[in-house]
Amino acid sequence: MKLYFEKITHSKGHSFTCSEFTGEVFNCPHHFHPEIEITYIASSVGRRFIGDHIGRFCPGDLVMIGGGLPHMYFNDEPVSQDPEWARSLVMQFDLNLLGDRFWEISEMKAIRALWDRSARGLHFTGPIVEGTVGVMEQLKEAHGASRIELLLKLLDGLAASAGGVELSSLQYAKPNSIAGDQRINKAYAFINERFCESISQNDVARAVGMSGSAFSRFFRGVSGKTFTEFLNEIRIDHACQGLQVSDRRIVEICFACGFSNLSNFNRRFREQVGLTPREYRSAYRQKIDERSIQSKQSVFIA
Repeated sequence: MKLYFEKITHSKGHSFTCSEFTGEVFNCPHHFHPEIEITYIASSVGRRFIGDHIGRFCPGDLVMIGGGLPHMYFNDEPVSQDPEWARSLVMQFDLNLLGDRFWEISEMKAIRALWDRSARGLHFTGPIVEGTVGVMEQLKEAHGASRIELLLKLLDGLAASAGGVELSSLQYAKPNSIAGDQRINKAYAFINERFCESISQNDVARAVGMSGSAFSRFFRGVSGKTFTEFLNEIRIDHACQGLQVSDRRIVEICFACGFSNLSNFNRRFREQVGLTPREYRSAYRQKIDERSIQSKQSVFIA
């Protein structure tokens, strides 16, 4: 199994990186690096793959990715003609930045625990996101010792927050290859673009120039999932979006996301989400209604 290894370089006078990326889509193939990464999505939508986790991203998404954990961001089709539709802030830093002894002092205990948890990837929501982005914006322009002060402020805020949901599973094993290979990127792109069709493992294998059996071993080694598990997760993720934003019948959503059998769709959906599609739609709308009521109450009180 091979995987793209990214060698991160820092600009002159900087020991870590905090940069803004813009474009029509993100250029983020499946890769890993020893540095910890914090990524904030300012605009655009799509899917992120972190270890064996598959999830959606949209504006406001904040993730911390531990060193060596493979990840990839794959945009949906742009809904805007803006050449800067996809925008993100990305910070990357090495654990040895200030030396091992510094991070061992008592005051750094909470941050060390944060690092340990980031090995599976952490997704943050709530007020901590705004605070973290504010510090990242300052870091883009900062120079000298103030950059270290801001870095510690950012990490301390994340460590003290009650948020941070682990993404990748405990069973996922990180790869140890450092050789580049575009086959996994081609496979992910093929599945993302055609999951609503009747595609098979052999279809993807042919697209990346591998035999079915070789691709099966290769794909599971990189993604931590079988092809069928991966495909079903993509389809169920798409179904969740449809249940949230449309009034389409469940059977229509079932076929639109690639399932050919309603009972199989219902079974796979419940396995992955823990609810039936109907229960999921009802629970989601109830949550939206509750947020709307809370927002109106806040305005009234103010």
